[in-house]
Amino acid sequence: MNDQEASEKPLRTRRRDPEGHRAAILEAARHTFAERGYARTTLREIARRAGVTHGLITRQFQSKERLFLAAVPGNSDLEGVVVGDPATLPDRIAHAFVQRMETDAVNDPLVALVRSAASDERAAAHLLVAMQEHSAAAYRSVLCPNAPAALGDDLDIRVALVGSHMIGVVFSRYIARTEPLASMPPEQLTEHLTRILRHILFDDAPHLGIRPTEQGLRHAEVRVGDYEDIAADQDMNDRRVGTYAETVSNPGANQMRARTSESPLNHDGKAKRPPP
Repeated sequence: MNDQEASEKPLRTRRRDPEGHRAAILEAARHTFAERGYARTTLREIARRAGVTHGLITRQFQSKERLFLAAVPGNSDLEGVVVGDPATLPDRIAHAFVQRMETDAVNDPLVALVRSAASDERAAAHLLVAMQEHSAAAYRSVLCPNAPAALGDDLDIRVALVGSHMIGVVFSRYIARTEPLASMPPEQLTEHLTRILRHILFDDAPHLGIRPTEQGLRHAEVRVGDYEDIAADQDMNDRRVGTYAETVSNPGANQMRARTSESPLNHDGKAKRPPP
């Protein structure tokens, strides 16, 4: 066996091992994305590191965006996170997100998305679209499995809003590190995220058929109570503003109203005598 035959033998062996090829590609992609970032990584560089051809990568993963989603933790774990009771989906999403970010934010796909937007807006846009499609499919598999999109189905919009909110948290807490999010305890961040995600996904969405959890009802009661207090305060303020405006524009009318609105009784409860 000559040197050329010896060098080709491992390649022929790998061609009979598609799972080995896939694992090698994913491993090379993880390292390359971590080292070079999303925008600067090329499929040819990943192929060179994995010992495969560029064409094999495109046949298995179709695009750099889909390879990134398959290789980098976060989106690749989403299918396992969403499985469970639909009513507690926001809890699982928020907990997994915070735990993942607190463990390895540097290699998270959302961090890569935000960072890539600064250098290559087009690449970031392609990656965001791929992430939204992937997330929408995962959420839909739990919230409305085996059901075609019904009239009023806005789940894709809600999922996009969830992603946008998380991107904002990523930028504020893990990239810019601005307060108050930067120093917020992870447990508190998880609680806030759960409440917000439940609002985005389930409020005014009867077509999903999701019944609120006990915790969600408690949050709703608090919000309704707050809104009632705000409305009462606003109503009082409106009355004060109206009275003041009328006083300024017509002082005489205001004085007459004040006289006619006086109580007919004295402070001791006896009827007042009419003026002479």
